[in-house]
Amino acid sequence: MRIAACDTVIFLDYGEEVCMQGITERVGKVREDMPWTEDELDPELVEMVQQYETQNKPRLQELFRKYPEKEVITFYNRDDAMKWLISEYMIVPVDEDNIIEAACIHSISWQESHRAFCDEAFILKHDTDHQAEYIRNKIANGSKFYMLCDKQSMAVVSITDGLIEDLYVLPEVQRQGYGTALLDYVITLICREGITPTLWILENNREAERLYRRKGFVPSGKQNAITGKLSEIEFLYKGI
Repeated sequence: MRIAACDTVIFLDYGEEVCMQGITERVGKVREDMPWTEDELDPELVEMVQQYETQNKPRLQELFRKYPEKEVITFYNRDDAMKWLISEYMIVPVDEDNIIEAACIHSISWQESHRAFCDEAFILKHDTDHQAEYIRNKIANGSKFYMLCDKQSMAVVSITDGLIEDLYVLPEVQRQGYGTALLDYVITLICREGITPTLWILENNREAERLYRRKGFVPSGKQNAITGKLSEIEFLYKGI
């Protein structure tokens, strides 16, 4: 039913070794897409992975032949899949040539996300000029900013060594995958340096927490008090 309804198939043909590593690393992790937590390897799942090449894969390939009009994009490892995902958008470093665009995204999204618990005067202070100066100062102190563009500039993020900050997406294009694509991009950059990605989120930002948990982040146990009533929580990347 799925292949009949779709126009494109993304086929992750990673092989037994990579799949076994993935299911092993997910043991004990809370997942949004499952109503339970696996405390040990499921023998049936292990058997399915081990028999995939001889049983399930031939069935999929037969389906691909049955629907020749469908575009099938096959990836044999996660790096190639990530490169394809990133190539679907243009992700560029932020510099003086595009800093106002980045600051505009940062300002609009920051104001929207903080309006529920900050007074209006403080919100209005964080306009485009204010956020442009904020970005300049961070870059001068060693941070790197990146901006994702599709038909227009959509999202920004910063990294300082392994620390991910300033992930903001324009409100009107949220929940369309732009923030996830940008997050995947900087996770890849940081991991290539042999560093563990980290980030902090406000304890009341449940939507961000769901995203980061889904992408392989777990709480480290560290907290910082922002106000008398609100704290931020550190998350460490453990992989998916």
